Amino acid sequence: MDTEWHDRDGYQLAMSSEAISSALATLPGTVKMRYLVDFSDSLHIALNSPCIEFSIAYFDAGVADTARSLFQSTAVTFMDKVAAHPQSSRGFASGWALHDVAIPQKNGENGKGFVSAAGWDSMEAHYVFNTTDIFHENFGDVATGAVIGWDIFHFKAIKA
Repeated sequence: MDTEWHDRDGYQLAMSSEAISSALATLPGTVKMRYLVDFSDSLHIALNSPCIEFSIAYFDAGVADTARSLFQSTAVTFMDKVAAHPQSSRGFASGWALHDVAIPQKNGENGKGFVSAAGWDSMEAHYVFNTTDIFHENFGDVATGAVIGWDIFHFKAIKA
């Protein structure tokens, strides 16, 4: 389930609601994350795709602003190169979580999270893209530096 908030106050009000908390607790599956993310672009293109990939890059809580800025610009450059490729995704959006996130690779210790969403025709299309030269020549730039872990999830879009 994805929700889009236009301001932080609306998000905080909803998350403090017992009805919302109860509904979230009943969702099936094992992936239950709540991140308020300031996405640089609209999620609509990615979320209107048959397959949606969410990825979270984790950073230590004390990561320097310069390292965060470098990672974000490198990630956006990578996504721009990906978007120009004919076997690419349908669209991207990314941004920093506006609060601390639990880092699974550090036993739940709090840190910073950079969240991205990409829309694909299918998981297979994403995996095929990951075999292309454009992926191999550019992803290493993103996966280095201050990143201490990644989580990647795929979801099948179901129209309600």
